Amino acid sequence: MSYRINEGRLNVKVAVDRTIHVLTLEAWETGEPLNLTISRGMKQPQETLQDCVTRQVRDMSTELQAFVWAAGPAHQAPKLSYATGRCTYQLGAAKIHQCMAVAQLTETHLLFLFLSSTQPLPKLVLTQWAQILDSFEPDHGSLPLTTSTDTDDDEDEDGDEET
Repeated sequence: MSYRINEGRLNVKVAVDRTIHVLTLEAWETGEPLNLTISRGMKQPQETLQDCVTRQVRDMSTELQAFVWAAGPAHQAPKLSYATGRCTYQLGAAKIHQCMAVAQLTETHLLFLFLSSTQPLPKLVLTQWAQILDSFEPDHGSLPLTTSTDTDDDEDEDGDEET
C-alpha cells in the first residue's frame, strides 16, 4: 500500500492506521500551551459510539493515575457529532486537565481528539475547544483506515490510477 503522510509516501502494508498527531496551541486567554492530540481508532463489532467511549474511559482509568472522568453532552458540529467528556489525571508531578471528543467517521472508524493542559481549562479555552471541533472537515476520500492484502501498485505518484 502506498501510505501518504504530509512529507511524502511510504510503501508499507498497514492493517490499521493508528496515526497520532500532537499539536501545540496557545490558550486564547492566557497563552498557556495546550496540546491537541488527534488519533484514529475502530469500533468493535456491535459496539455503539457510547459503548466505545465507555471502553476507552475504562482503559484510561486503569492506565492513568488518579483518573477522574466526567461525561459531557454530545457536541453537534457542522459536519460531525461528537461524544464528549472531560477528565483529570496525574502524570508524574503534573495534574493533567483534558477534554475528549470522539466522532464516528464511518460505520467502524473513529476519530479521537484530546485537548490537554497542566492548568485548569477556563471557559474561554472550552469555547476554543468547541471551535476546534466545529472546524473539522472530514475527508471521506481517505477512508477506510484499514487496508486489504491488495497493494496500490496501479497508482502513479499523484495517487491517480495509471492507464
